[in-house]
Amino acid sequence: MTDPETGAGTDQTFKTGGRVLFIVYYLPPMGSSGVQRPLKLIKYLPQFGWEPVVVAPEPGVYHTFDESLTQELIESGAEVHRVAGKTLFHSTGGQAMGLSSLPESARRVLRSVSSWFYLPDNKRGWIRPAISECDKIIEQGSIDIIFSTAPPYSNHLIAADLGKRYNIPVVMDFRDDWLGSHLLNMPTSMHRQKMAQLEKKTLQQASLITAINKTMLLSLKSRNEDYS
Repeated sequence: MTDPETGAGTDQTFKTGGRVLFIVYYLPPMGSSGVQRPLKLIKYLPQFGWEPVVVAPEPGVYHTFDESLTQELIESGAEVHRVAGKTLFHSTGGQAMGLSSLPESARRVLRSVSSWFYLPDNKRGWIRPAISECDKIIEQGSIDIIFSTAPPYSNHLIAADLGKRYNIPVVMDFRDDWLGSHLLNMPTSMHRQKMAQLEKKTLQQASLITAINKTMLLSLKSRNEDYS
């Protein structure tokens, strides 16, 4: 885990340069802040000797699309693999309508279904297609590091599975906290307990954990002392 006081990585398994397998759910043509962080890493890492290989779902329903970011991704020259999303919203195709365009009553129902039946989140439908594609990539060529960014936290489950089976270092990046997130709505104490167990089990596979700020790192560390 990254040292929250210095920001330095505590793990020494990384070399300089190589191929990075990115597990990314939010990728252009999707827009908004959740896309920017992984996109900039994909764009600029080649300057430091790293070659990004990206696995992401086919574009589905989302609240905003940004073609300028699509062009930025294309110009990066990154190798991008698209797989079936298989989430609650991908079944409607690539329409730029999103959850926010649905009636409030429908949104309440979907949020309720998600919190009751989908752990860690309603994007878990893309886990199997992503793992299947990543298996092919890893078996066909060398991958030196696996990088996943969340939310959605399903991305970290994919990375943890791959890292464990192939013995590849995994970097887990957090744009929002997991169990400590104010956006997390657990319907019962049992759901929260299961989520806590899932967080611990998943982070156990991380060689390095990064986050957008020190507060978030401290929050993750407070619940996962064994892996800090």
